[in-house]
Amino acid sequence: MWYVAGRSWITVKGKQVPSYVINYMESDRKDEWEDKGIPCIMPSNKDEYGFGRAWVREDKGIYKMWYSIRTISKGYRIGYAESGEGIDWTRKDNQVGIDVSEEGWDSEMICFPAVINTNGKTYMFYNGNGFGRTGFGVAILEEDG
Repeated sequence: MWYVAGRSWITVKGKQVPSYVINYMESDRKDEWEDKGIPCIMPSNKDEYGFGRAWVREDKGIYKMWYSIRTISKGYRIGYAESGEGIDWTRKDNQVGIDVSEEGWDSEMICFPAVINTNGKTYMFYNGNGFGRTGFGVAILEEDG
């Protein structure tokens, strides 16, 4: 299981907000879990302070994770990472292939990705401004051919 774990409270633009990361935990039983998980996705700079809503898929022996990144300077964006075993992740945020639009419903933030494959295509559903206050969008992966 990949889940959000709080770390501390920090002050951002005069407001107290939680700092959180993505952890991993494993169990053979759904009703018994360890006391502490393994941190997987952590901040890489002082601007980042929140990681959440991990969406993990295994594809040809590679685990792929999409997640929300909360930053001081940009608000929410979508990140991407890969792993061989689902615990040690290499962040590849520059390969996520999506960012905020120049204007409109997703021009301030994009977050909470959900990625599925169906009928030979890959779709990412995601929320826009205000955590999706006006709805959600879908992006279709265009493969290099």
